[in-house]
Amino acid sequence: YEAARDGGQQRPDDAQPPPRPSWIARREHKLAKARARRDAARQRVEQLTADAAADSKSKRNVTDPDSRLLRSQGAWVQGYNAQAMTSRDGLVVACDVTNSPSDAAVFTAMLALLTATLSRAGITDRVRAILADAGYHSEANLTCDGPPRLIPPHRTRSDAASQRMRDRLEQPAMASLYKRRSRVERTFGDIKHNQRIRRLARRGMDAVVGEWNLICASHNLRVLHAHHASAATAA
Repeated sequence: YEAARDGGQQRPDDAQPPPRPSWIARREHKLAKARARRDAARQRVEQLTADAAADSKSKRNVTDPDSRLLRSQGAWVQGYNAQAMTSRDGLVVACDVTNSPSDAAVFTAMLALLTATLSRAGITDRVRAILADAGYHSEANLTCDGPPRLIPPHRTRSDAASQRMRDRLEQPAMASLYKRRSRVERTFGDIKHNQRIRRLARRGMDAVVGEWNLICASHNLRVLHAHHASAATAA
């Protein structure tokens, strides 16, 4: 009856809404992207807060979250722990960067890196000995797989493994061998004093590792240049 009375025309309540302007859709799309970025930022803040709560003693730099508060020469610095292993002629044969304050914690990783580096270079000569300072001493580092090593224990350590290492270092041949460890200090001395590189300029672990690799490569070039110059003069 209603349809017949209205002449079969569509009722106002059933009318289709007008099409939405395109600018509304664009704004809604931008709003959705902004909300997604906001949610991601909130999750990042929550994760950083959780990490800090897990270790109440940790310190985090907001401009370089990968760095850590490390103790250096009696003072605290925000930075990284640069590692290097050298051959007896002063060439860096393995290098890496960590944010761990403990040298002992990265010893096995450096041994693995040394093995990988020598393999890539096609060097098959056996590593005759690893000489490290007391900061790398631990029972695990003394007994893990790898070349023979001399790592003096701290004077406060009294366990059996530490005493055996002291006994080895008291042997004249071992004491003479361990004196060669000073050559790695020459490498750091060349980088800090001769090249005047006393701090890393990059931020972020990946960037810092790349920078340290470049620094060690430049040191090796200096060593090789000096070696060839000396050989040419002698000839």
